[in-house]
Amino acid sequence: MKVFPDPLEMPLLETAGLYLRKELINEDTFKEFKGVIKKFDLLIDISSFNYAEFNLEWIQEFPTWIHKLIIKNNEGKERIKVKMKEEILNGDASKKFVDTFFKFYD
Repeated sequence: MKVFPDPLEMPLLETAGLYLRKELINEDTFKEFKGVIKKFDLLIDISSFNYAEFNLEWIQEFPTWIHKLIIKNNEGKERIKVKMKEEILNGDASKKFVDTFFKFYD
């Protein structure tokens, strides 16, 4: 049985933030958690993440500096762009979502 929200999510995402800011002493100690939370998987391995699994709900959660890291990965940027464009064309996107699209992914 899976508990919602997953009790590991916040600690793993905080650890991923430390990883991205290069503030971890031993990065390998937490990689055993890869596969537990998809957002964590993205943050610890932006270049190799399977962007087919990218959840558009994450878009509005990420600060600017994470978007800037993601868009350096051309494949990831393009996959997100397609998903975001579809969401916008369906009329399901908030203003903030649309702004993020044009600022980073268009």
